[in-house]
Amino acid sequence: MSNSRERLKKNTRKQRVPKLLVQLQKKAELLASILQSECLTVSAKASDFAKEFFERSPLNYQRRVIRELDLYIKVLQEFKNSGADLWDSPKLTWAYLKARQLQPSSDTFSSLQEADLIEIFNDQHQQIFRNLEFFKHVEVSLFDLSVLDWMSLFKREASIEEHLFICFSALYRRLRQGAPLEDVSEHRVGVRFAGRDVCFSQSPKFCSSLKRRQSSQKKVEAILLVSQSRAAMPLQKVVHD
Repeated sequence: MSNSRERLKKNTRKQRVPKLLVQLQKKAELLASILQSECLTVSAKASDFAKEFFERSPLNYQRRVIRELDLYIKVLQEFKNSGADLWDSPKLTWAYLKARQLQPSSDTFSSLQEADLIEIFNDQHQQIFRNLEFFKHVEVSLFDLSVLDWMSLFKREASIEEHLFICFSALYRRLRQGAPLEDVSEHRVGVRFAGRDVCFSQSPKFCSSLKRRQSSQKKVEAILLVSQSRAAMPLQKVVHD
């Protein structure tokens, strides 16, 4: 009887993985259609690497990826249905933070500019939010963006990646609430698994911790990164492994 139960558990897992994979792919396609309505053409197709990574990940990780993407889509839809402009980055960012019950530092929004790229990363280093300006400069699969952490998906010089990682880690350890990043010079960021050589330039401005609202522990739940960028250009000319 116990062997039968074990086989049933294994078979159930085998059935769930494709179901969740299809579910994630459909959500990525839904997001692509929303962006298309804003004149942004973004691929929802999964790379082989991201697809295999998702399939091999634990169920709780898969479900979390889907929940994160689902919330982002829900915020975009509700924001647009309210008559608001999805290109209004500060208001869209605030709507997402409110939906996810995250509290930014008091001066976060005072320094935002229209051309800023705004990204939010969870404690697994996955990008869970980005403003529409991000998609004007970054050619990346929505599936890959939802599944892979930023160090796996984006390729930077080792020294810059290490600097950003140290800053993020300090925020999570509550050693600081925010960190200006003007000392990180403009650099090229490669997009892995794009099917061709793609990159964009990035000039980080600052990063800030995001804490859980109405929580006595004030645990840092996510990191907000604000930067600026220029148009994408051929990867092989500027980024090397």
